[in-house]
Amino acid sequence: MSAVNKAYEDAKENVISALKGCTKKEKVAYYDTWAKTYDEDVLAVDYRAPSLAANIISSHFSGDRESAVVLDLACGTGLVAKQMKKHGFTKFVGVDGSEAMLKLAKETGLYQELKQSMLGEDPLPAQQDSCDVVVIVGAMSAYTKVPVSLVRDMCKALKPGGYICIATRDAPGNKEFKAALEYELKQDEAEGLITCAEVNHVKEYELGVLEEEPGYISGLVYLYFLLGEEPLSVHWGLFDVVVIVGALTIGHVPVNVVRELFDFAKPGGYICMTTRDSCDNAEFKHALENELKQMEEEGLWTCVEVTKEKEWIKVKPEQRYNYMTGIVYLYKKNQNAAQCLTIDM
Repeated sequence: MSAVNKAYEDAKENVISALKGCTKKEKVAYYDTWAKTYDEDVLAVDYRAPSLAANIISSHFSGDRESAVVLDLACGTGLVAKQMKKHGFTKFVGVDGSEAMLKLAKETGLYQELKQSMLGEDPLPAQQDSCDVVVIVGAMSAYTKVPVSLVRDMCKALKPGGYICIATRDAPGNKEFKAALEYELKQDEAEGLITCAEVNHVKEYELGVLEEEPGYISGLVYLYFLLGEEPLSVHWGLFDVVVIVGALTIGHVPVNVVRELFDFAKPGGYICMTTRDSCDNAEFKHALENELKQMEEEGLWTCVEVTKEKEWIKVKPEQRYNYMTGIVYLYKKNQNAAQCLTIDM
């Protein structure tokens, strides 16, 4: 047996052990014992996820990379940080459940902070609106027990305009988890939490190790971003229709943006907005409707239609008829309406 084949066979056994079903504590204990040979083993199975994630983030990120804070979840030995360093990122905060993995990550010298935490069980050890990038590679899958609900915590840690990156296997054993993850991402996007920047389906993600995975298995890298708070860089009175769907909701795009949307419509143009009709969004919806009525009283526009949709979005995928309701507002800008805001373009 060649040295390459032996390395693969040795690595294969370790990766299979990591994929086996067990409790989270047992999983962490295994990673503690695996840490010493982890980097060698993932190299032997040609694990490309860290570089794939770094590449997709780099292709979209337009901010100052030296000052950007990257929250590296399930950071392991620091493979993702090493790849992102090549693209100019320098500030990393690592989180992992394995003490042995964190020790090796510390030895890289790349991390300003390293925190031990059980993802999905412990509160995410990151302040709200503190990170420019939140990345989790490999750990969000059926094998590692990190739940899809972590996506919402990742959103909370992001600054406006920041990016979330998730990489997972597209293999038979991960099929149900992948569906649940994609449902969560789509629901979060429908609620205006995040917006999809890119989904990259990679044919050669890593060498398969299970019997049902001959050759390379494919993988997916998801990149989403949190909407920013900068003024809209659009000229006044330019559009026949202005529409915003999903983002006008509590904790995201504020009510005062409505007047900017109004300004960008031509006289006689239409402005369409949507929001959730749910308990957690009740105060925001009330404030939004007060603003819409106030602008109508000011003679800026006229209400054309308000539609309440009973089947807005499924609350849970397994509950076929459990839907959240939503509201669609349509207003027409009056012909003689003046500009609401003074905006330098």
